Amino acid sequence: LLLAYLTGCPVTGYFLAGRSLSVGQAGTVFLDLELAEQLNRGELRQSTLARYCTILMGGIAAEARAFGRAEGGWADERQLVSLLEGLRPPWSPD
Repeated sequence: LLLAYLTGCPVTGYFLAGRSLSVGQAGTVFLDLELAEQLNRGELRQSTLARYCTILMGGIAAEARAFGRAEGGWADERQLVSLLEGLRPPWSPD
């Protein structure tokens, strides 16, 4: 959460394990208007991708530090891969 705040990506919500979720399942909801606008235009700037990855990796590190493992990190990484695979034309670091 701190990395999202520090990189200018507002947190709009979160969820923790409940009746409809698996035990230990949690997540955070972000409102990244800059990312959404870029994707709507069919582009993704490297600085935006770097911010997204910083937040993602920070979450994985925090989970691993707090619980000794980062099970939710796999799903977060999968979302990143899906985002990049869905870009047309394909994303390039240039």
